[in-house]
Amino acid sequence: PAVLKRETINLKMGHGLAVTDPMHITSLEFTQNVNIRSEGAVKIDLFPNSQIGTDVQVFEQVSLGAPMLTYFTDGWAGNTVPDFNIFTAPFIWKDWDEAKKVYFSDLMKEMEQKLEEKGGWVIISRNWPFGARHMMNSKRTIKTPDDLKGLKFRVPQIPMWVETFKALGTTPVPLALPEIYTGLQQGLIEGVESPFSQFVGGKYYEVCKYLSLTGHFWQINGVMGGKFFRSMPKELQTIIFEEAKKSGEVYRVRQEASVSDGAKILKDNGVAITEVDKEPFRKATAVVYEILGKSWTPGMLDKVIALRDKK
Repeated sequence: PAVLKRETINLKMGHGLAVTDPMHITSLEFTQNVNIRSEGAVKIDLFPNSQIGTDVQVFEQVSLGAPMLTYFTDGWAGNTVPDFNIFTAPFIWKDWDEAKKVYFSDLMKEMEQKLEEKGGWVIISRNWPFGARHMMNSKRTIKTPDDLKGLKFRVPQIPMWVETFKALGTTPVPLALPEIYTGLQQGLIEGVESPFSQFVGGKYYEVCKYLSLTGHFWQINGVMGGKFFRSMPKELQTIIFEEAKKSGEVYRVRQEASVSDGAKILKDNGVAITEVDKEPFRKATAVVYEILGKSWTPGMLDKVIALRDKK
């Protein structure tokens, strides 16, 4: 008897990073693995460099039910469920070991369910840690928060991050990732905060020669879908869930390696890398917990900290 072949489900996956970034390279493998394991039932086309829209635009499309996947960032989710802003707060994590105790908890499952109900977003994977974000600028060495006063910094339109850089005395400027290099060249911005992989992938070292290891944010990414994802057959959802998790483990190793590799590339290109005392930065940004904490569920921050510090 003839075997009826299931029609291929075509998905798009977009991000704003360069093709050399570890996240893009790992994502390419992820899309290929899904195609192979599903025997062609799912085909994911990958679009780097914001080719199908900015992060905000892609998030909106996924939420509305477009056949797409993208990266999940807590900061964007915080606009729908404010408690997610806790995970984007300055100095909330010091490393992946602290964060993962919260990210794989029952508390997080409850929050993700709320996000799906209110925003239509489905968290597929949580284990793509972007790592520590630092500050690079074109003007001067930054050792203390006072050194930041008056500088124009590119900051994503994430409430917690915008308030953090205001508290540090800078002028936050929203720019899409592909516009950062030109913005630095033209003086529209004078600084950018990112992990090492982006400093290298975006070639910011060509226009910025001062890097301070502030580690002000420790960012966790993941993969997410939306209403369209939930309409897919369960067995195909499972394949995507499992392959995203496997790829996340590969990405974590690559991202950790990008720190030492990136530091060498930056130094070789004349960037001065400065260690800083983080405590003054921590004190200067403590106010943002009060500013945005008003919108959090009472006691939620305490629950997160208790999980984070659990031995």
